[in-house]
Amino acid sequence: GGAPLAREGGGGGLTAELSVGFKGLSEKYVSEVALARPRRITATTRDSSLFSSLSSEWEFRSGPGGDANCCWLDFKVNFAFRNPLYNQVAAAFKSEVASKMVSAFEKRCLVLYGPPRSSGASPPF
Repeated sequence: GGAPLAREGGGGGLTAELSVGFKGLSEKYVSEVALARPRRITATTRDSSLFSSLSSEWEFRSGPGGDANCCWLDFKVNFAFRNPLYNQVAAAFKSEVASKMVSAFEKRCLVLYGPPRSSGASPPF
């Protein structure tokens, strides 16, 4: 989850307190979130005792046939823990971590926008 701590002028970004939890690890941290509406969201972490680096990028592309009711989502996440042992453990779960982040995003979209409306097209990959 996350909560805005401060918003920058012009809608270009905000500072947010976010949290992550996985396999018994839990951490709150502050991220700088850059908004390039309506196509991209990037978040870069600062001030984390758990991560030496954590960044994510969410890129939205038009859905099949330009359908305004859906979109493709490209998600990238990069992270490194301060503890080398955590890095070794995380390597085995990286896909699961990314999947959990996308799932949380989808659940939030469901709350905000209602159930998905699909054209039945397969993702372009």
